Amino acid sequence: MDLGLDNKSYVVCGASRGLGRAVAEQLTVEGAPVLVVARDSDSLQEVAQELGEQAYSCVADLSEPSDIDEVVNAAAQLGELDGVLVNAGGPPFGSALELSDDQWLDAFRILIGGPVQLLRALVPRMNDGASVLFITSSSVRQPIENLATSNVLRPGVAALAKCLANELGPHPR
Repeated sequence: MDLGLDNKSYVVCGASRGLGRAVAEQLTVEGAPVLVVARDSDSLQEVAQELGEQAYSCVADLSEPSDIDEVVNAAAQLGELDGVLVNAGGPPFGSALELSDDQWLDAFRILIGGPVQLLRALVPRMNDGASVLFITSSSVRQPIENLATSNVLRPGVAALAKCLANELGPHPR
């Protein structure tokens, strides 16, 4: 199937496994250069090698501002961007009152704070018609036992996507 993505450029976060990896794989099959981003260096290098010359890799943790700078710098090699997939996992397990303040803050940084910082830097490098896609969790609809940070913050990710759609999407004239 030709999706018309040949030579379109994308940044795919959480690309070392799961849905992020599957998206990156399909984009490269369609001829799109892709910057694959993930925290796990070994897994990410394996994915980049499997995807071939269309894949560039950047090891980064979106909860770390200096790592976000690394992603932005690595994305520059792609030129103008046609899309960004924001896909992050890893908030800690635990109940709301058992988790420490640091665990709550880290979860916020990986799911909302880091992606906002990343998009703040990448959106100006995106061409007209580019897309931002978020992958989140089923905890948006139904809380999952012992995943308080995800249950609380994932609906915030969905709300962030809606806010960005209003701010960045086409507006009727």
